[in-house]
Amino acid sequence: MQMIKTVELLNYKKQIILQGPPGTGKTYLAKKIANELTKDTIKFNALHKIEVFFENYKVNDDILEHREFVNGLNKAFLNKFEKQELSNLKLDDYVLGIESNDTFCYWLEYKLVHTGKYAGRATKGKIYWDAKNEEYKKNGFIRDIEDNSEAMKKVAKLLEDIVYENVYDYPIGKGFVLKVLYQYHPDKYFPINSEFCLNNVLRLIKQEYKNLNYIEKNKKVQQFFLDLKHKYNSDITNYELMYFLFENFDLKGKLILENDEVVTKGDKKIIQFHPSYTYEDFVRGITINTNESGRLEYEPENKSLAKFAEDALNNKTANYVLIIDEINRANLPSVLGELIYALEYRGDAVESMYAIEEDNKITIPPNLYIIGTMNTADRSVGHIDYAIRRRFAFVDVLPDEGVIANAKAKKLFEEVSKLFVESVDGKKKNSKYLTADFDYKDIQLGHSYFLLKEYKEDDNKDEKQLNELKMRLKYEIKPILLEYVKDGILQEDAKENINDLKVV
Repeated sequence: MQMIKTVELLNYKKQIILQGPPGTGKTYLAKKIANELTKDTIKFNALHKIEVFFENYKVNDDILEHREFVNGLNKAFLNKFEKQELSNLKLDDYVLGIESNDTFCYWLEYKLVHTGKYAGRATKGKIYWDAKNEEYKKNGFIRDIEDNSEAMKKVAKLLEDIVYENVYDYPIGKGFVLKVLYQYHPDKYFPINSEFCLNNVLRLIKQEYKNLNYIEKNKKVQQFFLDLKHKYNSDITNYELMYFLFENFDLKGKLILENDEVVTKGDKKIIQFHPSYTYEDFVRGITINTNESGRLEYEPENKSLAKFAEDALNNKTANYVLIIDEINRANLPSVLGELIYALEYRGDAVESMYAIEEDNKITIPPNLYIIGTMNTADRSVGHIDYAIRRRFAFVDVLPDEGVIANAKAKKLFEEVSKLFVESVDGKKKNSKYLTADFDYKDIQLGHSYFLLKEYKEDDNKDEKQLNELKMRLKYEIKPILLEYVKDGILQEDAKENINDLKVV
């Protein structure tokens, strides 16, 4: 019953903290909830879903406005970088890294982002300006050409070959090639530049692709689009279909197909906080990598939360659950940073202090759930401030004698519980052994200390469980109780009762 209510609360609030004393099964409950939320949910036929999209597609003012914007971008790009002039392209008109935001690579990687799912990076163009070291850097097929102008001539000739489709085997990244081809031939190519994503699309539409190169795969997806466009007499654009595909299918992930149906499947992950945990560990931080020239590069990188959020964004029909064990052991305002806002306003982008490929936005989508666990007996860590509390729902997970099956274990649980709580007129209150500064709900030992392994009846079950319980008492239960006395949680006169505890 508690799990059902907690799942309902999590669906409403999106992030909760399971709080309680040690041994109440907080992490166990969190994992059960995560399993429930991420189990296979929806199955649907991809081809049917795409055809319904074409059949029901209606153009509105927003779509017309976006088309005008995209057409304007394409026209401006083609006017600035006419294909017959590409072979004469100069360094300052091509590279990323210089102050100008009007170069070929800048347009391709950033300005034209609305026409396709692109991701920019300076090294993709093979030559770029390194502002920090004030020099041009080269990689790939022009790496060993010392003269930068000569290197640029090679790149310009390559661009000409790509645009005029002279060959298929280009010495530059596949994504770069597909971006260029789409911009100059939008009726012939589809605005997806990742071969991995193209493979997933072809799987969805039941098209063979094993013996095709990446350009042929792209053309095959474009032909699929053109066939449906003709079938439904639609004026839909290929980039509008592209957006639909990314919105409705996990093209960047591992598509699961069963009997021609797509299975929507989420994911779950558990991490543990500690006092030294930082924003750079949890959200986004700097990593050190070695580039093709053997030099060290410092680059921002998504960490646990940002990576998981990106996975959830790419697979919006599935649920993702992040479990943060011992959530109160870290300095939460410092670890979360600007994401405190994003927790409350799901789907809205917030600005990170670190930008990846000139994008400093991070979004936590509605299908990403966060479950924290908190040991209320741990006074060595900081309290959760009001700004954090307002954004989480708190669920008490308390000791439950009813789940203890073994009679001797149940009896021992009752004896241990007397150190923390007593009943007066049918109401529970702190026992005389408990220091006034504490509440029994925060520190009473939980039932998991008294849950024993299940053994076969014919395998000396009673004897094995008895030995296990004695071990638990000696090496787990008594030590923590004596530590409570040492820390001033239980009073000194509780020591005698603790030492007298036995399995009977």
